[in-house]
Amino acid sequence: MGGDYAPESIVEGAILASSLGVNLTLFGNEDEVNRVLDGRDFSNIKIQHTEEKVDMGDKVASVLRKIPETSLGLAARSASEGDSDGVISAGHSGASVLVASKYLKRKGVRKPVLGTFMPTSDNPVFLLDVGANVDTKAEDLLMFAQLGSEFYSFWSGKKSPTVGLLNIGSEKGKGDRESAKAYELMEMNASAGEFNFVGNIEGRQVGGQGEEINVVVCDGFVGNVILKFAEGMAISLMTMFGSELKKSAKNNIFMPLAKSAIKGSLKNVKKRLDYSEYGGAPLLGLTKPFFICHGSSNPKAIFNAVKNMKNLIMRQNGEKND
Repeated sequence: MGGDYAPESIVEGAILASSLGVNLTLFGNEDEVNRVLDGRDFSNIKIQHTEEKVDMGDKVASVLRKIPETSLGLAARSASEGDSDGVISAGHSGASVLVASKYLKRKGVRKPVLGTFMPTSDNPVFLLDVGANVDTKAEDLLMFAQLGSEFYSFWSGKKSPTVGLLNIGSEKGKGDRESAKAYELMEMNASAGEFNFVGNIEGRQVGGQGEEINVVVCDGFVGNVILKFAEGMAISLMTMFGSELKKSAKNNIFMPLAKSAIKGSLKNVKKRLDYSEYGGAPLLGLTKPFFICHGSSNPKAIFNAVKNMKNLIMRQNGEKND
């Protein structure tokens, strides 16, 4: 029931994902879900009814009182009790973090952290935190680095991914007090062989420029701004490219000959920049996979979230991915 276009986008995405050979449970108002299903019957989709939900405008403090019976709370409890293998939500991100912490937090993890892959020219960069925590201590940044390195290694198979701390300069001692302290902690843990810390990095390296960085660590405020800026810039760049190509086509008689090749290349670039291709961002530090999707997720994004979670669960179980 969460998201800007719920339940329509969520249910339609689940219908698309029903072809993936997974069993899906939709937690929410049965009448509203059935309205979207419109008589279509899917043996691998079931509904668990509740009339309680977390609205996108709800304050996190007010959510605490009604969590247990909300669609979000029931989904997390289902995973914690072993009735499902993972949770996907396009709803209130703050409430998602709260619910996940209540029911699924791993022992020894103080705060779950939200990460996402940023598309670059070569290998994608895994950026965390992108919004789960906005009041971050040095010890939290250290934990983010450990969780990010662990996840990247699991996802990619790379044994020692490089981890960088996002800062205003590459020199040691840069940034605010917590960043400087986090550097010291990461350096100490890296010396003990816990992960491959390469020091401070600057913003351009999030986009894949300079030395290859696999995991970028920052607080949730900065990470969320970077993520939203990148989404907006991607849309602006594709719009500008399209506009310039139209101008070139009018002034160049040879342009029509290259049009199909250029169009195909732009389509591939657009696909790499499209958030809906990634589905959802993993919330790390939990006992079960939990994906938080964009609030404006369309059915394609939900489909890809289910597909990516299926592959993640299969990999955890030692099975071959799709």
